[in-house]
Amino acid sequence: MEIKRLEDFIKNMPEDIMGNIPKARYLYLELGKRSFYDPEYKYFMFGEAEDDIRYVSKQYSNPNIVICTTLAAQYCTLLDMAKIPNIIEYESGAHCFNIFQDENGKEHEADLTQDLKNIQFGCRTNYFGLGTIESEELRKIDTSLGYISEERGYSDEYWHIIKDAIQDERLSPKKRLELIFANLHRLGDIRKPRYGRIV
Repeated sequence: MEIKRLEDFIKNMPEDIMGNIPKARYLYLELGKRSFYDPEYKYFMFGEAEDDIRYVSKQYSNPNIVICTTLAAQYCTLLDMAKIPNIIEYESGAHCFNIFQDENGKEHEADLTQDLKNIQFGCRTNYFGLGTIESEELRKIDTSLGYISEERGYSDEYWHIIKDAIQDERLSPKKRLELIFANLHRLGDIRKPRYGRIV
């Protein structure tokens, strides 16, 4: 599906997704698949006042190259469109993330900036509902959304197999490298964590 505006995320959300947590999860994953942290901000914006980054924001674009303030604002807008109560929370050091509510008014944190690499590699996320949503509940939601399946779990569940295999002392360095390259598809889609047009 091609996403050109934030409204397209809502238009493309399957109608059978019910409840605030599954809807928030769908939007988290879909925005995360199409967003990339701007390395220029981290490495080249020396001398910027910390307070100023709260006001750095831009519209969604494809590719969506962002910093935490922009990503939190975009996710906030998506949650608003989905009628999910939410706020943006600012930490000391000017990092920000989202807090949304489920139908019972329980609050859940969602830090999409921290989870971009996990989402783009098809891994478990570490910052969605941390401490408030059980991992088994997230697994069920992720299976229903098609992020994982009954046959194919999170990418990081397979990494230990390759790690163990390349530690075999009988393998030459060349054979170890060949083994890694032959199994890259098990580690995630290596084309995704890059700059470029993602549809």
